[in-house]
Amino acid sequence: MKMLMRFLLCVIFMSSLVRGGTTGKIRGMVTDRNGDPLPGANVVVEGTTLGASTSLAGEYIILLVPPGLHTINVSMMGFKSSVTNDVKVEIDRTITIDFV
Repeated sequence: MKMLMRFLLCVIFMSSLVRGGTTGKIRGMVTDRNGDPLPGANVVVEGTTLGASTSLAGEYIILLVPPGLHTINVSMMGFKSSVTNDVKVEIDRTITIDFV
């Protein structure tokens, strides 16, 4: 019984190593010209259903972003929209994009 349990634990552990990641992550901060955070700003990866709203500290995180080049759009009522083109997302990497 102990041998069977050890074998099953080894199989479970090894399968998690083989699987690996297939997506990346985009994170950053949205501030105004004075450096004050903008809570509630919308950050969207164009052409996908992925996006996030900024926290009270102006920070955002977008998970499960497919690898490749993406356009990131930030908008908030009362402010001009900001766009960053050709953001390169890589597998198992975190890309930091800050907006002002």
